[in-house]
Amino acid sequence: MLRIAILLGRSFTDEHGMPEVVRLLGELGATARPLHLGDDLIDVARVRLDYDLYVLKNRKDLGMSVAADLHRAGAALLNPYPVAVLLRDRIVTFRVLRAAGVPVPETFVASHASQLFPALDRGPLIIRPHRRARLRGSAVVSNATELAALGPMEEPVFAQRYHAPDGPTYRKVYSLGSERFGVVRVRPGRTPEEKRGQPFTLTPELEDIARRCGSAFGIDLFGLDIVESEGRPYVIDISSFPGFKGVSHGPRRLARYIYAAAERAVRGESIVPGDSLSIQPAAGYRAFRGSTLDLVLQALTTTPATAEELDEIQKLVDEIRLRVEAPKPAPRARPVRPPLAALATREAASPRVAMYSQGMVGFGHIRRNASIAQALRTAPPSPAIVLIAEAWQAGALPMPEGVDCVTLPALRREPDGAYNPRFLLDV
Repeated sequence: MLRIAILLGRSFTDEHGMPEVVRLLGELGATARPLHLGDDLIDVARVRLDYDLYVLKNRKDLGMSVAADLHRAGAALLNPYPVAVLLRDRIVTFRVLRAAGVPVPETFVASHASQLFPALDRGPLIIRPHRRARLRGSAVVSNATELAALGPMEEPVFAQRYHAPDGPTYRKVYSLGSERFGVVRVRPGRTPEEKRGQPFTLTPELEDIARRCGSAFGIDLFGLDIVESEGRPYVIDISSFPGFKGVSHGPRRLARYIYAAAERAVRGESIVPGDSLSIQPAAGYRAFRGSTLDLVLQALTTTPATAEELDEIQKLVDEIRLRVEAPKPAPRARPVRPPLAALATREAASPRVAMYSQGMVGFGHIRRNASIAQALRTAPPSPAIVLIAEAWQAGALPMPEGVDCVTLPALRREPDGAYNPRFLLDV
């Protein structure tokens, strides 16, 4: 019998629909148990013995910490932990979506709200927390006065171009395996019917957007928030585990999907089947090989470097070997002096290599440098390596043994000699 655990928080959002999903999983023959984080004790040392699949419904700090322990212990999670981590960070999320050709609003990151003033000259902005699960909501601002009225903000400040919707409704697009569903809702919803929304048939354009989003992150379970402005759709949010509210027979469909994922986990297969994505696995791998997402996922997992990375690594290794092994000129003849018995034998100092990754180059560049560093460490003469990165997230990435990672802020020098964070960044 399959054993499935559902990681829940204490919020109504987490609980919505899940008791019914648990009941339906039981009808399918699985043992499903909701684990309420903060109430239930979770022994991460026994995760492989306790459950065949963990469903990551709660994605707040505590939930992600537990998921990190489960992932490290080798437990199967739905959705995969590395993807859930990426989707919590809106900066990375929208960079990946834009790289995949998904229509998203113009996106900015600033170290201080005042750096957004030039962007306001081109139109209103919506200010949002750069990380999900933050208490502060979103705010639309049209000028510097409205921006200043928001008060102190958590850094970095995340902003997007605000596109006024064509009407009072917005669209939700849900992906569940190979199926996709559309629900249109009124904002703000006041009645249960308005909050549930009405189903609609996806247009070919929305189908393509959903396929691109799923392929970009390598998942087939997600939800999209889409706003239409001047007849053009924009993806303004993506969730790794939506509630599927308004989807016909949503709980039953979700239960079947979770059950099938648990079966794949027991067989040792991938949680997300390749044939359920919008593109074939081989074609998808070629399309995204070497992309920002591919490199970021590798940085968060133990996936080997790509062929392109290996070529770059080999070139650098060969170059360093040539420098180390190059014949040195014969030393000048010096008068022979009697040896000093007390003189200790000096060993040749090991080569030292410093590697640098700019903050806005992205995690892929950091992952590439880490791969190069690992190759250098395993190749003679095993240099001492320090990897310097501007991105503060670099400290959370696994580094090869013997490689030190130093995070430095990205600064600019002012005319008065002071150093301040860099200018507004368009991601």
